Amino acid sequence: MGPTLWWKIAMHNGFNPLVPRPIDMPTAVPLEQEADLSILDDVKIFIPPTDKTQWPTWRARIDQWRTEARERLNYNGAMYERPEAQWAQGCYTVAQVWLWDELLYDAQHMRFTPEKLLADAQERLGGFDGVVLWHAYPIIGIDDRNQWDYYRDVPGLKDLIDYFHAQSVRVFVDYNPWDTETRRSGEDRVELARLIKEYEADGIFLDTMKEANPQFVAALEEARPGIALEGESKLRLLVSLIIRCRGRSGSLILRFRVCCVHVGLSAGTCSIIFVVGTVTIVKSCSLHG
Repeated sequence: MGPTLWWKIAMHNGFNPLVPRPIDMPTAVPLEQEADLSILDDVKIFIPPTDKTQWPTWRARIDQWRTEARERLNYNGAMYERPEAQWAQGCYTVAQVWLWDELLYDAQHMRFTPEKLLADAQERLGGFDGVVLWHAYPIIGIDDRNQWDYYRDVPGLKDLIDYFHAQSVRVFVDYNPWDTETRRSGEDRVELARLIKEYEADGIFLDTMKEANPQFVAALEEARPGIALEGESKLRLLVSLIIRCRGRSGSLILRFRVCCVHVGLSAGTCSIIFVVGTVTIVKSCSLHG
């Protein structure tokens, strides 16, 4: 899809890419003890108070929100409690770094300089826990090379990853699901699993994706147990939907694992709109049982 067509589609759908959405804007955290912190569930960016003396309270409210949000969502972190995946619990500061970033790559001498990148991060930020090595975009498409080629054609990439690991910095590779018009070499999940095993990557940045499907995750886990997936934006809230269909010959119970998109209340009726794959279901039920 060319940039002009993408822009026209976005504008037709009422989305101006040059104007930040409310969810993309920084949000202040309520500091009052009795504040309803559930309003932070949809927030992407938390900004600290300008008064640094309030920072301890700000951090305490974020801790409180995280605890309460886990209870509201019935969060299960078993996948990241396994020994091979526990590293992800302490991977807080992750930088998205272009492979040709001037702090990471010396173009004159044609060599990587990870020591320069990490020294700068240590001085300004206190260091990195992980880095996303961004590779193909925006140059992909100038020829038929696919996203896997754009990693494998980089001289010294495995040595670069080994260096980061030696400095206790985790490495994420980038996955572009929209790469469909370049050279085809196999299923994406197979190619990505092969790549992370070859380079011993720790995680994957899911470009333009909120999540990966179970089959995708299973393939990656088999290649490298403990792999971490970093999605864009927030995860969808999955819920269980049970629909009982009654007919002349009896009843049929259908169970779905679905994404809840909308809930509406009116005149004693609860209407819930779900999406199951590409099918939209509108479920109405009485609020009186």
